[in-house]
Amino acid sequence: MKNVLLIDPARAVRDTYSELVRQAGHGVYACKSAEEGLHFISEANKPDLVVVNIRQPNMTGIAFCEQVKNLCANVPIIAMSGPRDTTWLAEAGRVQVEAWLVQPAEPESFLNTIQAVLSR
Repeated sequence: MKNVLLIDPARAVRDTYSELVRQAGHGVYACKSAEEGLHFISEANKPDLVVVNIRQPNMTGIAFCEQVKNLCANVPIIAMSGPRDTTWLAEAGRVQVEAWLVQPAEPESFLNTIQAVLSR
């Protein structure tokens, strides 16, 4: 069992994706903000994977990814964004994002991406 940190400001998204992660046999900790996710990691909780909506209310997704990599360099990150929100993609490689998903991601696509990243 792997532990996934899931960050999305929308409760419905957090609930839906958290349930999918659990059904796949993994543990999940869901946060509503990048700040909450960073606090979780800084409290010595190292997830096996971080899944984050790149749109955050008080911090850019890129800044969040940079801070995650500073706290735990080897943790892979999957970034999610809306279909028209591609401006951050140019910087995604710089902050070592392993994969990205366009929201709303179909359950099968979401789980396949998580499994592929976790199996690397």
